[in-house]
Amino acid sequence: MLATWFGVFLCACPQGGEADRPVGLTVVVVNVGQGDGVVVRAPTGQIHVVDAGPNGQGTAAVLPVVDSLQPVSYGFTFLSHFHDDHQGGLDEVLARPFQLAYDRGDLRRTNTSSATTSYLNTAGSRRRTATVGSVFQLGGGARITCVAVDGNVLGGAFVDPTSSAQEENSRSLALRLEYGLFSMWLGGDLTGGGNSTADVESPASLACGDVDVYKCNHHGSNTSTNTNLVARLAPELAVASCGTGNTFGHPTPTIVNRLNQAAPTPSASASPATCGSTPTACGTGRPRRTATSWTSPATKWRCRSCSSGRCASANSTAIQAWCRTPTASTSKW
Repeated sequence: MLATWFGVFLCACPQGGEADRPVGLTVVVVNVGQGDGVVVRAPTGQIHVVDAGPNGQGTAAVLPVVDSLQPVSYGFTFLSHFHDDHQGGLDEVLARPFQLAYDRGDLRRTNTSSATTSYLNTAGSRRRTATVGSVFQLGGGARITCVAVDGNVLGGAFVDPTSSAQEENSRSLALRLEYGLFSMWLGGDLTGGGNSTADVESPASLACGDVDVYKCNHHGSNTSTNTNLVARLAPELAVASCGTGNTFGHPTPTIVNRLNQAAPTPSASASPATCGSTPTACGTGRPRRTATSWTSPATKWRCRSCSSGRCASANSTAIQAWCRTPTASTSKW
């Protein structure tokens, strides 16, 4: 699977060494093969990394992406959980001067692989335990919030990971990345009840709320991405990080179909009658200018409910896909 780039607000994704520095937030889901690796460049130019794929992929895949983004400084690394397809390349990444290395801590950590040892040794005194509710300032207004870790969920819910058929996966960090009106879910291999795993996804997704991009939990395995999570996150885009032709069958047809079937279909005939003519008419919702496919007056605004991620309209199912983040051409808020 090729690397996937997200640019948020005026972000120029670099193409080769001569590119201008990106402006805004850049998120890259890196091609690390069968594993996870995500690079975040904050608006200030500070680099952060969430997982780094299997052994060797830190050097082969993650750091070349870091270099292409022309880092100004180095911030944090985050390890979602202690599986080698997530932690294997982090020791290579941590050879750079990252300030702190966050992970879930040592509670019932059973993986004694060489990748675990290398990560722990390289992180050294920089290592910190992420706790639920912690907010990590990435620079320039971008931030990450820890929504879940070790079965503990923001808001007080707890799901016992020891009851899970895949305990380490169930202990994964679940992170919400935000910048302005953009949001993204990064959940490692968090489980949702499939294949006899603990359902941490349901309370975690409820605590997280609507996001624009969903990085599929557990590479699109049937253990994860349950229907509650899909409905509560309501993402515009889902990305599965996995190896081409992998033996696990990730992402599975079940998960791909579940995500696709949940996607709303915009309708040109949807009525904006309940939305206002000014941003303030939307109340606490997020306003956005009407789509060009609407035949109603262009001064109408559509409203997005902050609590549910749906449009404040009787025809919400038909038009909710248009009601999320602004484009660069959006001129009124």
